[in-house]
Amino acid sequence: MKHSVIFISMLILAVAGFAQSKKELNAMIVQKDAQIQELEKTTEELRKNNSHLLNGIDILKKKNLQLENDLKKEKETIDSQLATIKQLQKELAEAKEKAAKQPDYIITNPVTEEDSIVQFIQNYASVKSRDELLSMVYKPEVYGKYIPEEFTKSSVHFEIKRENLTIPGSNYKVGDKFHVRGLYNSNKINFLKDYYIFKTNEGFKCDWLANKGYNEITLSDYSEKKMTKPTVFRISINDIDDDNVFGNNYYLISGNSSFLYVQKNSAAGRRINQLFKESETSKIHPQIMVEIKGTYKTDIYGDSDYYLIINSIVKEDWFCE
Repeated sequence: MKHSVIFISMLILAVAGFAQSKKELNAMIVQKDAQIQELEKTTEELRKNNSHLLNGIDILKKKNLQLENDLKKEKETIDSQLATIKQLQKELAEAKEKAAKQPDYIITNPVTEEDSIVQFIQNYASVKSRDELLSMVYKPEVYGKYIPEEFTKSSVHFEIKRENLTIPGSNYKVGDKFHVRGLYNSNKINFLKDYYIFKTNEGFKCDWLANKGYNEITLSDYSEKKMTKPTVFRISINDIDDDNVFGNNYYLISGNSSFLYVQKNSAAGRRINQLFKESETSKIHPQIMVEIKGTYKTDIYGDSDYYLIINSIVKEDWFCE
């Protein structure tokens, strides 16, 4: 009986102990399950955060690549600018050297309109190539064809100074044209040089045809070939005299190294005589465009010969238009 009581007591204690352990285990399971859920939640957040970080890394990589490209471009720009600076420094040094050697009368920084005209003439007189000349010519697309392909500079060298130039008028507008005359000395010989200039939107331009006194055929060639076709020539009236070759009815005119005749009482004869008289005051020989016709005439002595006769005045200047 006593043993039975003891066994039952032990059994009760065992059952009580088992019940207590199961309760603790259930509590532990609940706790562990909560911990697992918390860890899973934290892990998911870490995964999301890791994904964000990876995206951020990709963005940073792209930005870094862009920055590297930008840096490369900046370096190329810097290298280019350094090269430009080096070139400008070289040009500046050359300009300073040139300026040191350049005479004081050469205008480099024009202040007035007159300065600009003088500078243009100085530059025009010093061109070194046909392309450079074309850039200074009025309407090169029209009149450039008259300039020989083989560019030759004048053999006469002189100093173009402001005091050598006679500049008419001022305040020129686009479309205006004017005639500048230069008086120079070379080897103790005085000579004239004319500059026919247009004011354009691009600045001053020269009338190359007028500056050269261009004619499609020279008067000497026209005369030597005994041509009779009426032809327009640019001539300079250097002198005019009475002449009795045709019974004192004609003026004898010297110009362009040729002797020309014009009937005194013709419109051309009267105007040429008037222009020459006016030039005696200004000391500037008239430069006009005339129609000339080679003609065979019999003089007062009955001799027939070839003469250059001025039929009419086409223009009272040498401008191409």
